[in-house]
Amino acid sequence: MTVTLIGHTSDAPASGTALGSVGPTTDANNLEMTVLSGLTTTTAYQYHWLKFVQSGGSSASVAEVEFYEDA
Repeated sequence: MTVTLIGHTSDAPASGTALGSVGPTTDANNLEMTVLSGLTTTTAYQYHWLKFVQSGGSSASVAEVEFYEDA
């Protein structure tokens, strides 16, 4: 699974800007992905989405997403 953070100034995720991603990983049980660097932060976006891309026939779900500023 690969997770991509997308930002946009309107509520149109299909035309948003990819700000960074993490993955791919195959560890689907109790997985925690943390990205502290490599994200594009030069533009402020009002809307943010997470795009999940998973290969294979299994499904994926997300229990919690936390955004915070790294101090």
